[in-house]
Amino acid sequence: MKCYSHNGQDAIAICKHCNKALCPVCAVDTGVGISCQGLCEEEVKIYGELMSRSKKTFATTAGSFKRNSLIYLLLGVVFLGVGLLNISSGSTLITIPAGLVFLLGAYLSYSSGNKFLKKD
Repeated sequence: MKCYSHNGQDAIAICKHCNKALCPVCAVDTGVGISCQGLCEEEVKIYGELMSRSKKTFATTAGSFKRNSLIYLLLGVVFLGVGLLNISSGSTLITIPAGLVFLLGAYLSYSSGNKFLKKD
C-alpha cells in the first residue's frame, strides 16, 4: 500500500481518524494512535480521551448496578418478612409477591453489574 500524500512511498500506518495510508514522513504517533501529521492529531487525541473515559464509566456503572442490587435485596427481605409475619391476617396478597419481585430485581441487577466487569 502506498502513502496517500506521497504516492512513491510505502505506507507504514493508517491514520486512526481519516483512515488514510501514511508513510514515515506523514505519520505521527500521538500516544493513543497514529495520525496524519498536523491534520488529524487533535482528533486522534480526542478519541483516546473518549476511550479512557469510557473505561472509567464501565467500572462506575458496574458499581451502580451492584449498589442497586443491595437496595433491592433489602426491600425484598423486608417485604417478605412483613408478609410472613402477617400471614395469619391474610394481608400477604401484596407483600410476599412484592418481596419476591424485589429479590428477582436484586439478582438481575447484580448479574448485570457483573456483565460490565467481565472481560472478553
